[in-house]
Amino acid sequence: MFVNSGFEDEKTEKWDMIFNFKSAEEFTNFVCETASTVQVILSTQSEVRKK
Repeated sequence: MFVNSGFEDEKTEKWDMIFNFKSAEEFTNFVCETASTVQVILSTQSEVRKK
């Protein structure tokens, strides 16, 4: 994808990361705010269903 967009000499690296959340709600909010796939899925749901 990057090469097709004109980028050259691209590299990928794997990074291990640990996230600590104080609650399940905090984790859920993080996922909903950062995961574009989840945002797309939730965009078609009612406010009641999103909670």
